Amino acid sequence: MRSIECLDLHTGRRNWISVLPEVVGLVGLAQGRLIARTETDIRALDLATGQTQWRYPAAEAHSFQLADDNSILVASREQLPNQQWQTRLTWLDPATGLATATTPLPTLVDPDPRLGPLVAYKDRLFTFFGRGQHDPNRDVVELIPKGEAERPVPAAILADPWRQRIVPALTQAAFDRLGGDWQLLSGLAGDRTGLVDDAHGVPKVLGVRSGAAWPIVIAREVTVPMQGKPRLRLRIANDAAQTWKLETRHGEQVLATEEITDARFPDRWKTIEIDLSPVAGKSGWLSFRAQSTGGELVLYVERVELVF
Repeated sequence: MRSIECLDLHTGRRNWISVLPEVVGLVGLAQGRLIARTETDIRALDLATGQTQWRYPAAEAHSFQLADDNSILVASREQLPNQQWQTRLTWLDPATGLATATTPLPTLVDPDPRLGPLVAYKDRLFTFFGRGQHDPNRDVVELIPKGEAERPVPAAILADPWRQRIVPALTQAAFDRLGGDWQLLSGLAGDRTGLVDDAHGVPKVLGVRSGAAWPIVIAREVTVPMQGKPRLRLRIANDAAQTWKLETRHGEQVLATEEITDARFPDRWKTIEIDLSPVAGKSGWLSFRAQSTGGELVLYVERVELVF
């Protein structure tokens, strides 16, 4: 049985033992905590007792991490369309295990990427990158910051297998575009999905695919206020010559249905507003559902918001 043991430096006596059958290795020390990596997560152990203080889901983490009193840097891989995997860096708070920032490395993409170790030198960061376990060559890569980091997906979402039915890259893009309250509960990955650089003149929008039997569903829990004129406002777009059926619900109550066609909505980008006054004062899940009717198609989402 694999475990972590703490020994007294002078006597060799064991101070404590933490039995972890899935442990892979030790990362280092950070703010008085021992950071370990298992097959499914990164976790912090109390130095005095060996008790687990926090866990961060990291089933797809690469073999090497960096830890100091400021942060813990985790390199992991996330699945992209067409059987490709992309490397992502995530910084964790050593005190809480919460992600504070994250950024993808779009140039380090491969069906079987190999990365590590991470090497910090002064204010620079280096690593090694290879393609597959049988490739004898490794490139030395310097990782240079470029622009702002992304907001991290909460650990509760990463650890939830229901929410992870959607590929992580799509989940990350949805969180970046929609915000933490809105969740992408259903959708397909593929070409022109995730965070799309440009869709009909609008940069950095969410692209999600719908199939004949797989709708796009965006939802959040909300209590609709009694005062004002509560509305759901969406800014969405689709490509030409497509038909979409939209439905908005609060719980099981259907609030609105709409059909998107070029004849009814000639502009590529359109603003859809749904009146929420019929459910004023009620609490529950507010969901927006979009279903394509002509095969597997992409819907672009710039904004989803509640207006009061």
